Amino acid sequence: MVISRARSLLGDGDDAQDATQEVFVRVLTRASQLLDDPAPHGWLYRVTTNICFNRLRDRRRRGELLAIGYHSVRDQDDRTPETRVMLLELLDGLPREVQIVALYHYVDEMTYDEIANRVGVSRRTIGSRLLAFKRRLARLDAGK
Repeated sequence: MVISRARSLLGDGDDAQDATQEVFVRVLTRASQLLDDPAPHGWLYRVTTNICFNRLRDRRRRGELLAIGYHSVRDQDDRTPETRVMLLELLDGLPREVQIVALYHYVDEMTYDEIANRVGVSRRTIGSRLLAFKRRLARLDAGK
């Protein structure tokens, strides 16, 4: 599950393997968190997602992505790794809770209810967070 999640977010086998190693180092150093979590697979999923976010943020490709055209993320129906990376880079700078919800909705194609259950907030809160992401896209579009 961890390597699959890392590959889907990072799109690169080597980077995904590095991220997977980092996840399991975190498991070793924070085993009590994993054991105390009522859904350990959810904890691994969150940790993997956060580590991948950090790796993507470190790449600092924001300028390049905007030059390519961020609107292609919004307009594309395919779920290629490149599209996913562009989406994740666009999330950079938004609050972590908005990033996670947008990722679950647009990349993992989860419903509002599925996201609400995973994150532990109301369906309405999910809608508000997705609206924040859509507003960011609209601001970027207006600034083109």
